[in-house]
Amino acid sequence: MKHIILSDYIKVLLNSADWYLERINNKDYEGIDKEAFVVSAIINSWSALEAFINYIASVAKYANRLSQHERTFLNEMKLRIDDNGQFIECREYYPTATKILFLLNRFSSISSKNFKQTKLWENIRISEDLRNNLIHPKESLSSALLNKGKAKLVNDTVKEAIKYLNSKTLKAKSII
Repeated sequence: MKHIILSDYIKVLLNSADWYLERINNKDYEGIDKEAFVVSAIINSWSALEAFINYIASVAKYANRLSQHERTFLNEMKLRIDDNGQFIECREYYPTATKILFLLNRFSSISSKNFKQTKLWENIRISEDLRNNLIHPKESLSSALLNKGKAKLVNDTVKEAIKYLNSKTLKAKSII
């Protein structure tokens, strides 16, 4: 079985999101087909950001000076006390925005407080809400969510966030 390198998979997700975005305005597609392209573009874009954050976390968890709590967070676990009074690790999924703040706070010179004042942060929050509304719909979805403008916002935000996080935390050549 061939393994796909995570950085290559991120590119696959972004390329597929771009492919869907290009087709949204194609006159051959209408109604639900167009909405499917919007949903696919948003989900693939956001998945690329999540994959990138997981990539940073997979590298960062080997840093020498991490506390047990930091390492547990990076492994998407949490510590709790079981019925016998012993610490156990349990799976815990954290919001992408929370992971971004942790990575910036711990592995860069960027202040979380200052970062939260940026347009990028505002767009990350908007994009995460859009993604969450699509993945975890309640009674109904607003058709206002399913347009090219929203899909493009998420796609552009994800690309900007990946470049930003790459330069601030990994300080490496961008993978996209």
